[in-house]
Amino acid sequence: MRQYEVIIPVRNGGAALRNSIESVLAPATAGRVLLTLSDNFSTDGSPWKELLKKFPPAQWRVISPPEPLGRVEHWSWAFPQAQLPWVKPLMVGDCVEGGFWDAAAAAIETFPQAGIFFTESYTIDPVSAHADSNGRPSSEQSPARLYDYQEFTRETIRGVNRIGALSRALLRADVMRKALPFEAEYPWTADVRFCKRSLQQAPAVYTDARLVCLDRSIVRLSTSWKALRGSFREEWQFAAEQAASAKEPRLKAFTARSKAVGAKMVFVIGRRFLPRPVRGFLTAATGMHRPAPKNP
Repeated sequence: MRQYEVIIPVRNGGAALRNSIESVLAPATAGRVLLTLSDNFSTDGSPWKELLKKFPPAQWRVISPPEPLGRVEHWSWAFPQAQLPWVKPLMVGDCVEGGFWDAAAAAIETFPQAGIFFTESYTIDPVSAHADSNGRPSSEQSPARLYDYQEFTRETIRGVNRIGALSRALLRADVMRKALPFEAEYPWTADVRFCKRSLQQAPAVYTDARLVCLDRSIVRLSTSWKALRGSFREEWQFAAEQAASAKEPRLKAFTARSKAVGAKMVFVIGRRFLPRPVRGFLTAATGMHRPAPKNP
């Protein structure tokens, strides 16, 4: 019996969406995973619908909200449409490695109290200083471990979002529904605020294997400098809220988030405005880039 449902919110997905679909509907997942695409009134003709015809109809479905929605509002509408016990958000262009589902099943069996399963990821960005931003997929992993709300709070005070992009997470449906909706007034931190509400209900379980691929070229296309300023402001605000809720000393909390958000601002500004060779040096020197391993 199927336990897992992948939901991809879509608006004009383009060629990148094909990669997502093929990773979810790979032959090894047949009978294990249902793919749901939530089409938010795409205007590009939805060419990906032709690709779906290659796969048995029982493996996928297409839904649409009653009217066009904003990005975060679409998440809030699409994810509650899930039909199965575990729900995996996936953003256009992002892909799931084949080992993800076996790792999820093992971790959930070991930690039945968990409300979220999440993994490490690797990224691709064809227009960055390094085409392979941080290596390759990996199946080797340390034993899965619990990640609770207290640890989440300690890290978010320092500006660290361990769970990261929603594409890295698998959500228990009952926990997810209680944590919804996403807060549209926080377009850049809606996901981490959602994770906070989820972890307040049940702990997460985490593996350090890189089992999800994040397509950063999609993010780059939709990111303006004005939007980046907004994201820094929201991250600062959320870190401050977490520090206040944990009664963290003000100076200590201020210093911690200054380091995290300040370093990120310097890195992002540098990648936008510095010459390509200098960007490459900075990413390597700061450890933000790990070279892909050489093929044997």
